[in-house]
Amino acid sequence: MQEIRTSDNLEKEILEDARKKAERIIKNAEKQAAEARLEWNRRIEAELSGIELDYGIRKSRHEMEVKASIPLELNRKRLYFLDDRFEKLLSFTTKRLSDGDVEEILAGRGGRAGTFLKDGDLEIHYAGISPETAREIAEKLTGERVHDLRESKGYRGIIFKNAAKGFSFRLTMEEVMEYLREYRRRQVLDILFKGKY
Repeated sequence: MQEIRTSDNLEKEILEDARKKAERIIKNAEKQAAEARLEWNRRIEAELSGIELDYGIRKSRHEMEVKASIPLELNRKRLYFLDDRFEKLLSFTTKRLSDGDVEEILAGRGGRAGTFLKDGDLEIHYAGISPETAREIAEKLTGERVHDLRESKGYRGIIFKNAAKGFSFRLTMEEVMEYLREYRRRQVLDILFKGKY
């Protein structure tokens, strides 16, 4: 009987040892799992912090770009508006010029080419003005009586050509408008808008 009790005790001791060992293994596993959870939580938080920081940097950079582009866009629209008004003014004005006005403008600009135009053998082409107006301008600039005028198309004014010397001198309203666009735009806009822009 002693043997049976001893074997029961032995079995109880073995079971108790196994239970204690299992508890240690479970506690150790729970401890490792908790440490792993903490480590992963730290990593996730670090990753989220990095993402938030990157997002904040990108957001502030985008906000600065938007703020910087607003004045540029306003200037672009302002320049478009002014350019549009300038072109409409040129178009409106040049369409309403009489032949007398055109003669005065072109003769005034043609005075700069005086010596070139006084050297003989010229072909004189005109378009968009009357032959009489073309003749008057040509005679003022050349200082000679003009007999041969050739009608052309596609512009408003006169073109002097000297084939022997290889030059031509365009005296057209298109050149006058280009001159205004290039050199007098600011002055015209100041007059048009009374210096507001």
